[in-house]
Amino acid sequence: MEGEVAIFCTDGTGGRWSSDPLLRRCGWALARVRGPAGAPTAGYRGTTSGAAFGALPGQRQTVPRSELWAIIQVLRRTRGPVTVYTDHSNFPRLYGYGPGHQHTSNSDLWSDFWEAHGRRPGVSLKWVPSHVDTIDKYLAVDIEDHVLIGNHVADELAGKGAALHELSQH
Repeated sequence: MEGEVAIFCTDGTGGRWSSDPLLRRCGWALARVRGPAGAPTAGYRGTTSGAAFGALPGQRQTVPRSELWAIIQVLRRTRGPVTVYTDHSNFPRLYGYGPGHQHTSNSDLWSDFWEAHGRRPGVSLKWVPSHVDTIDKYLAVDIEDHVLIGNHVADELAGKGAALHELSQH
């Protein structure tokens, strides 16, 4: 719809060997979600309306890089107003500093982020808690269902992205 704000959930993961920096290969994912007004009525993935995932490019394989790469992919694939939910709690805060901020880590990707952003109006970056997978966790958060489902879908797909270039242990 014209003027509709697109809503995406993003995620990144270090994959099977996340705790081993020598073996770690990261994946990223994004999932477009629709709120209750546009949501189909059937199924667990009923509120997702599109998704993408892949392997994090480059030699530096860290989870924060894969999370930021996923956000960049949303900005590169959309036009107009967009809200991006991330479970990386620092990114909404760092985004708030604006394009003039000197980032001490992942500055190359932050440059890519601001290039993709293009100073367009209507872009917001929000935090969503990760791994809300029990009723206790669900009841403890005040986040709309479609966003929690989108985050879960992005989490699953990021794992598939990491598996695309996973190394064997030997």
